[in-house]
Amino acid sequence: MADDDDTIEETAVEVTGSKRRLSTVIENNLLRIGQEAITNALKHARPKHITVKLDFDKNTLSLAVVDDGCGFNPINPRPSAGGFGLVGMKERAAELNSELKVHSSPNCGTEVQVTVSIPPQ
Repeated sequence: MADDDDTIEETAVEVTGSKRRLSTVIENNLLRIGQEAITNALKHARPKHITVKLDFDKNTLSLAVVDDGCGFNPINPRPSAGGFGLVGMKERAAELNSELKVHSSPNCGTEVQVTVSIPPQ
């Protein structure tokens, strides 16, 4: 049974810009990055709130997963116990010719963000 302190109080999805379908490679990699960021937050950070943001611009799409959990030092993260983890998310971002950015610090939550180039609509 989950402790009340471990319960998510709110999840949100925010989409801005003109939504559109993208290539399968872009959609699948962004989906997996988002899933892993949410999984990591739930598994390690004990957040009360998680927000997934998608921002469609003319030539880019940004994905951000933001939580208010315990945060960590992204320069020296805890070793992964067999999970996909930050390394895998960075590899997926690189496959999209992008860079995964992780903003976090102890007791200050985490934001995982990637911006990819997309063809103009």
